[in-house]
Amino acid sequence: MKLLLDTQIAIWALVDRLRIGEAARELIQDGGNQVFVSVASVWEIAIKYALHKRRGAPPFSGAAAIGHFGTAGGSAGGASSRGGAPRLGRLMR
Repeated sequence: MKLLLDTQIAIWALVDRLRIGEAARELIQDGGNQVFVSVASVWEIAIKYALHKRRGAPPFSGAAAIGHFGTAGGSAGGASSRGGAPRLGRLMR
């Protein structure tokens, strides 16, 4: 199954896994599923971080998010230059 994570779910997957429901966590952690985050989510993370406008803003910048997603198996190049949705094979594992 292919999963495209919402921005907030992607943030929680990195910093606060318990806020994600059990069923969603299981889907994200299932190695048989492909997990993606849109470049638009990285952009949204960058804006929220820069503005510190709302409670729950991410504790990391857009650039750091690309690094975290890359560590999880995504393609940082895809997130920053090709406009794709990097696959996050090891997110939350």
